Amino acid sequence: MVRRLFAFRRRHGERTGRDPARSPADRDLERVAAIARFAVERFRDQISAGDAARAANITTPYAMTMFRRVVGMTIGDYIVQCRIAEARRLLSTTGNPVAEVAHLSGFGSQSSFYAHFSKHCGATPKEYRAGFGAD
Repeated sequence: MVRRLFAFRRRHGERTGRDPARSPADRDLERVAAIARFAVERFRDQISAGDAARAANITTPYAMTMFRRVVGMTIGDYIVQCRIAEARRLLSTTGNPVAEVAHLSGFGSQSSFYAHFSKHCGATPKEYRAGFGAD
């Protein structure tokens, strides 16, 4: 993600002909960083793109457009990736039941957890854990 942010900054700084350190793209990068920080800090809660936009003090449609343009994914997808990363960590380092891992990772239901986890990891949570011998 950081590489994408710097590439965005270079592209938009060059396009305006201004010093990239003072370009309007910097404000966008700061807002995207605020959204990403909010997601990383709060992914365990039931948050929305609107919550993330408010954290960056911008409108939801603008936040969604800008985040996708800079990061290459939606705010919702980024939140899901944060949750999946946490679930993978918990599955590989703890013996917590899968239902508890789903809850601790921020998923609202086990069915949502299984669907997202299987899609992103190519295995069910139980199969993933078995690969680490933590079960």
